[in-house]
Amino acid sequence: MANVRKAIRLSVYAAGLRTALAAAVMTALSSVALCQDYQGDDFDKSLSSRGSLYRSYVKDGRGSDDQDTAFRLYITKYYLPAMTQPSPEALEDLGKLRSDLFSRFLWPARPAIQSWITGEAFNWAKQVATSSRYHPAVQYNAVYLMGLLDERYASDNQPQPAPLPAANDELNRYTRLAVTNERVPRRLLAGALVGLERHTRYLANLPEKNQTETLKTLVGLLRAKSLPGDYEKPVLGWIYVTAAEALGNTGQAGPKGAFFQAIAGRVGDKKLLMEDRAELASKLKLLSASRVDLDAQVADRTTNDVRELALAIAVSEAKIAEEFEDLGLGGGGRLGVLGLGRDNKERRFREGEEGIELIREDLLALLMNLQDGLEATAAVAAESDAASLKMINEALSEAIRLTRDKDQIDLNVADGIKKMAAKVKSAVAVKQTAGN
Repeated sequence: MANVRKAIRLSVYAAGLRTALAAAVMTALSSVALCQDYQGDDFDKSLSSRGSLYRSYVKDGRGSDDQDTAFRLYITKYYLPAMTQPSPEALEDLGKLRSDLFSRFLWPARPAIQSWITGEAFNWAKQVATSSRYHPAVQYNAVYLMGLLDERYASDNQPQPAPLPAANDELNRYTRLAVTNERVPRRLLAGALVGLERHTRYLANLPEKNQTETLKTLVGLLRAKSLPGDYEKPVLGWIYVTAAEALGNTGQAGPKGAFFQAIAGRVGDKKLLMEDRAELASKLKLLSASRVDLDAQVADRTTNDVRELALAIAVSEAKIAEEFEDLGLGGGGRLGVLGLGRDNKERRFREGEEGIELIREDLLALLMNLQDGLEATAAVAAESDAASLKMINEALSEAIRLTRDKDQIDLNVADGIKKMAAKVKSAVAVKQTAGN
């Protein structure tokens, strides 16, 4: 599991960010599946070359009853069961098969065919997702596909889709079960969260009951004391960040600040990586909350948690910057023997053509997430916290500017991080002095 974060980073470039992260999580959790026997549904390989024949048919409806029957057999006897095959070659094709189902057949189709394919795909996905006879990647793909199904697909006249309520019900059910039952495969949770995050982008187009249940599910996940089972930190962080992003899509603090409170509670969770805590803090900014939206105790606790997180990150990054300076000025050294501690060893350095170099993009993401969280916190903080939060924000702005500057060498960036840490410490001291 030590390579989970590395796998996540590499996979981002091959697919959409949220989907790639989920796939990396699912793959890491299911590596044992490679050594097990799984089954696939029977399918008619002779139909595999006929897809191009049906593309114009589903769009304009021209064709005989026989052609309609043949197309339906193509979907039910070839296409859907083809996505259950456990061979390495078939698993590699899962993403393309899923994508083509939508882009070639579902989205361009006339409404009657859209409705039929949606129903068949939903029933197929529901059955595959929870059956242990299928490979974990097949199950994950089924849940992910379920989250893409719509009751009304986007069109020129209606650019926003309406997610399929029955699919939304299933995704909510998988997520709620995963919060209470460790026997629920985590791949179901990963796929369900990707789907729910998409659904919250179009939440108003779901029935009111589904809207309520979706938000209740996400808040419940974030506020659960712990999740059953043994989760590695990167996986746990991904779960909470995805749920927080889904709530962030609402753009609201929630009833009595419930959405804000659910996310903020995880910002102070020291069992999580600091990177994930900073990203959670950044999601608070999406809620556009003010102090009047929240209970004063929640606002004050959030302020303290974000300020303490800023200090912890500053201290950790300054230590790493010092070790980088020692390495750069002294020459030599290999990543395997640096002995860097905490969360940042693999993320912070890499071996470049000219020696060890900083991974600036990850450092920049960390600082920007922290700054977004700080700005969200400043909007709900008490007036007595304003001075210290402003000082921290200014320190972060300078460090971000320096890290972005491609003309600055890594040693200058490292020095800037140390200066940022000193300013953050001073800001925390200002608050402590004011509080005494």
